Amino acid sequence: MSNIFFREDKDNEFRLVAKFFNRLRNIFTVEPRKMQINYPAQLNDTLKVKKAVTTNSTLDVRGELKTVDITSSGNIVSSKDIRAVKLVATSDIEVAGDAVVTGKINATSTVDATDTIFNGWHGNKTRIKILFTDFLSDDDRASYAMIFDDDSGNTGLRALHSTAELWAFKSIPTGYKATHVMIYGSDVTNAITIYSGSISGQLGVNINIGSGYVGTEIQMRSPLVSTDTNYLAIDVATTATDDLLYGGYITIEKV
Repeated sequence: MSNIFFREDKDNEFRLVAKFFNRLRNIFTVEPRKMQINYPAQLNDTLKVKKAVTTNSTLDVRGELKTVDITSSGNIVSSKDIRAVKLVATSDIEVAGDAVVTGKINATSTVDATDTIFNGWHGNKTRIKILFTDFLSDDDRASYAMIFDDDSGNTGLRALHSTAELWAFKSIPTGYKATHVMIYGSDVTNAITIYSGSISGQLGVNINIGSGYVGTEIQMRSPLVSTDTNYLAIDVATTATDDLLYGGYITIEKV
């Protein structure tokens, strides 16, 4: 390792200048406003920069990386946490700890994680939409026909039997739990029962975790925490052939 030195300009910007080096160990004891790194660097301690880190090559931090903006045209590797407001990389980002970014993560390639990426349901971290097309009729009646009714003021799903049970089955995103269910429909006396179901055995839908009525948000007695095998089942008991279901939502929270 040779010709390594810091240069501080009038804006309190530190630039790491080097001719040939591969590793930089335990020397960052200052907290500059900006840092520009033009060559591969390995740091065995925490790197704290008050404003921005810009790197044109691989930055390997064995401690935490803390700053506001991180921009890299090379790889960013951290064995602990990365904490930033904005993280932009045109190559790989590898984090063994948490990547805490309060703004956007802009990636031109794949974002891969060995643990959970908390993206919610299609990017929504608080709700799963339920469409009327998510419902199907059970086997209590000889006729299971359902139709899309668009003749009245509201459009929705209508069962062709007055006591049909209409069921919806929804998976909860990994790392989240379901806490509430809301179903919209034309008849607020239609009863709703919420179950926890399993894809792995004959028990199927067997655990009652909440009940209520159409048009009123239902808080489940026990939140359903997502696993590899469970799902949420919603049973709506209709009472007339003109009862319509419009849709609804499931409220989710990060575990």
